[in-house]
Amino acid sequence: MDPRVKQIDDDIRNKLQSIKTVLELSKMGKKIPQKMFEVAGKDVERIEKMLLMLELIGGNMLDGKKIVIAEDDLRMVEIYKDYFAFKKDASKGKFYYATNVKECVDLLESEKPHILLLDLALEDKMPPPGLEILKNYKNKVKIIVISGYHEHEDECLSGGALKFLKKPMDLKDILQVIVNCS
Repeated sequence: MDPRVKQIDDDIRNKLQSIKTVLELSKMGKKIPQKMFEVAGKDVERIEKMLLMLELIGGNMLDGKKIVIAEDDLRMVEIYKDYFAFKKDASKGKFYYATNVKECVDLLESEKPHILLLDLALEDKMPPPGLEILKNYKNKVKIIVISGYHEHEDECLSGGALKFLKKPMDLKDILQVIVNCS
């Protein structure tokens, strides 16, 4: 990661923490000094500027990266395709879609992607076929598991997944995780 990007990322996280503190105090009904509100307002402005700098420094974070999305719900595949096609952060990434285990394995072997977004329960089989894919490919590709089977979270994370996202997920959150893992 570019050291400038790392510094901006750290700064944004620190500023967000101070804003969260103000919000938490407010939710608890605590009286918040005017100075804290002013600092939080300035932090918001600084974060906006830092995000612009990140965009200028980083360009497209997925530029040239290959991402395989293994999802057996064809409606979700279409939603992913439409969403990623029009998002600036994803526009230069190369997305491949697999709707079953065989297609997923074929793409992992032929394309050698950087990231795999893996629906754990491909083809609605039990035990989830995603567990076997995770076991076989954890050292070859960064794997982000997305699943409604929350009981498998610990097993996936200890088995090599970088992240476990619980369905239902907001698409912007999925994109952010993909960008952060790239």
